[in-house]
Amino acid sequence: MQVYGRGGGSDGVSHYEMGPGFIRLRFRHDARVFVYTAKRPGLAKVLMMQHLALEGEGLTSFVHRHCAGDYDCWFNLPRMASHAQRVAGWR
Repeated sequence: MQVYGRGGGSDGVSHYEMGPGFIRLRFRHDARVFVYTAKRPGLAKVLMMQHLALEGEGLTSFVHRHCAGDYDCWFNLPRMASHAQRVAGWR
């Protein structure tokens, strides 16, 4: 996933990933990844979210105003071992 904006801030979108007809968003303080698709909330909103993600500003506000709760699905990212654990061979 790409870091959204300047990577700073304390709330809102932290990372995004996009492709034809979808965008996945991860919010700060939330382990889930939300998937927005052409099916839900619709292609026009997904295209706007993709544009805002690339611009690096306005995405969080847009999602809260126009797409709050209107996502196709969500999932949790698998937990990764810390770097120190991987180096030590822990799983």
